Amino acid sequence: MPDSHQNEDLQSSVTWEGFSTARPPLFSGEDFAYWKDRMECHLKTQVEMWIVIQTGFTIPFDNDGLPLTCERWDAATRKKIEADAKATQTLQCGLTKEELNRIGPFISAKDLWNKLNELHEGTSDTKVSKRDLLLNKLYNIRMMDRESASGLHAQIQDLLNGLHAIDQKIKNHDVIRYALKAFPKNTLWASMVDAYKVSRDLC
Repeated sequence: MPDSHQNEDLQSSVTWEGFSTARPPLFSGEDFAYWKDRMECHLKTQVEMWIVIQTGFTIPFDNDGLPLTCERWDAATRKKIEADAKATQTLQCGLTKEELNRIGPFISAKDLWNKLNELHEGTSDTKVSKRDLLLNKLYNIRMMDRESASGLHAQIQDLLNGLHAIDQKIKNHDVIRYALKAFPKNTLWASMVDAYKVSRDLC
């Protein structure tokens, strides 16, 4: 039986890996789409943070075109500044030092979020290229020798996650067709695929 110190080490490890609901998921540079979905959910638990990331916020200016000093902030402005600071801190806590350094300077939570997305998803032009590449891989995916059905499913899901990250929607009907086509044409798999097609009226 593990002692108390081992239990503490295990709990600390699990929390560090992002399974704590109180701590934002950590992104270390791999699988951005997976991290992004989890971070969105985390931010929405305090919805004012998600709103300020989507809408943005800048401190209002006075009649001379200068930012209002803190003593002149009204209640609504204070609330937005607090939400922006909380959202910024949450995003920073969800990034390693290396990832944060790659982003460079930013002026708000929205600016940080947008730069992070552009860094890992690309501009509109690079998104088109990435979309075409992922769709081609999905269309031509095949089960490898000695690969399990769960392994094939994992491959397909990785491609779908990548497409989801760049806002490319795929109909479930099409995903099923790509998956069925990926199975080898040997007798065992062929009979199972044919039976599924009949049951789902996909013939």
